[in-house]
Amino acid sequence: RDKVDKTDPTFHPDDLLIIPDYWLIGIRTSYDDSYVAGVDDAGKVEYNYPWCTVDETSPEGYTCLDLGPWNCSGGMTWTECCDYAKADVTDRGIASVDLHGNSLDCYDSPPPISEEDPVNYARVKLHVDRGNIVVQAPKNG
Repeated sequence: RDKVDKTDPTFHPDDLLIIPDYWLIGIRTSYDDSYVAGVDDAGKVEYNYPWCTVDETSPEGYTCLDLGPWNCSGGMTWTECCDYAKADVTDRGIASVDLHGNSLDCYDSPPPISEEDPVNYARVKLHVDRGNIVVQAPKNG
């Protein structure tokens, strides 16, 4: 996904509401889904949206910050990487619940056409988070 620029003068946190899963960090895994591959198979995980939280000291009533990137190399699983990223956010003193009441979380994103995710147009793919909640629109393939 393309990065959303919080410095764009037309940006407002409500703009994120049109993105159905903006509060989820997509963690790209290896072809066999055994470790985090990240960007360019280097274990780098990025979050492409501003994270906007309530800030009563700000004239707007909110503050938007950039999160990540995180280095999840070294054989981390996607759940270990997710825990690492969320801990980094809270360790930096950033609220894990955003302005709209959504909690920062993650989902496993295997690469397209992998052993874990071969093309099969007779199926519908559902991406779910750890709570088994559907986080993206269903797709054939």
